[in-house]
Amino acid sequence: MHVPIVRDGCIKTPTRAPKLPGMTVLLGASVAFFAIFGIFLAAAVFLIVWVVAWVIRRDIAGRKAWMREQADSSASAKRDEEN
Repeated sequence: MHVPIVRDGCIKTPTRAPKLPGMTVLLGASVAFFAIFGIFLAAAVFLIVWVVAWVIRRDIAGRKAWMREQADSSASAKRDEEN
């Protein structure tokens, strides 16, 4: 709420809000919080992408090894049947 100021017989209302010393501290705390939280979010997203990529690479390697093992065992079974 703006308090009217009487100056030179005229009533004037301030166009700016009065400065409060605690507001700068609050603003600084908010900026610091959002900066640190932004860094935390970026790190979390990076770690999630990194872990998912690692899991996919391990799955592909495991699947190739399993397919190779299946092919080897099927080739062995065919040789056993022929003999």
